[in-house]
Amino acid sequence: RIARVIRALLMVAKVVRVVLKTGSAVTSVRVSSNSHQFAARALFQYHVVTDFRVVIYVIYIVTTLFGAVGLIRNIVFNRTFTTVWNPLWFSIGLMDMVRRMPTLPNVFRAITIRRRELLQTSALGLYLFYLYGIAGFVF
Repeated sequence: RIARVIRALLMVAKVVRVVLKTGSAVTSVRVSSNSHQFAARALFQYHVVTDFRVVIYVIYIVTTLFGAVGLIRNIVFNRTFTTVWNPLWFSIGLMDMVRRMPTLPNVFRAITIRRRELLQTSALGLYLFYLYGIAGFVF
């Protein structure tokens, strides 16, 4: 697998050298055969798509565009917000805080690992709210 990644990176480096040399993306980059060229492209695309950071940044860009177009539609054309073109999409970008702040993943881990204790505590809280409501209704 590492050899395939290295071959794909060498293919990308070859394409970048040709682009820098000629100034445009030339499709005539020579690889030993068409099957190797197809394999190199497919492997590179596979690794780009399966890289979590790339997927997250693409999601951030798309949701930011949805929010920006929604704001422009509202300000310029006085249209109402729809599901797709809505500024609420900007809040997805705030999820980047979870990645960047070192304590927030620990908070999520504490919530998900000790799920049973958290549910029991919330059940106790609901029970106390119920008792308080009954006492307030009776007295």
